[in-house]
Amino acid sequence: MPSITHGVGSFRSRPANQLDAAARQLTAIAARMTSDPEFLALVTAGGPTYTRPDGVHVVSVTKLGP
Repeated sequence: MPSITHGVGSFRSRPANQLDAAARQLTAIAARMTSDPEFLALVTAGGPTYTRPDGVHVVSVTKLGP
């Protein structure tokens, strides 16, 4: 059976203070999970795609298409 990758994600608008708060919430959720997620991701309405210093991936929804 193939392995299943699981992560924790959230959709947010771009203001940096909202991204910081959302990243803190994701890391808090991950800390309570019984197994470690393979990634933490915030999906935004636009802007750059990058990985924050805390390991949370910020991904623009425009990058999630075919």
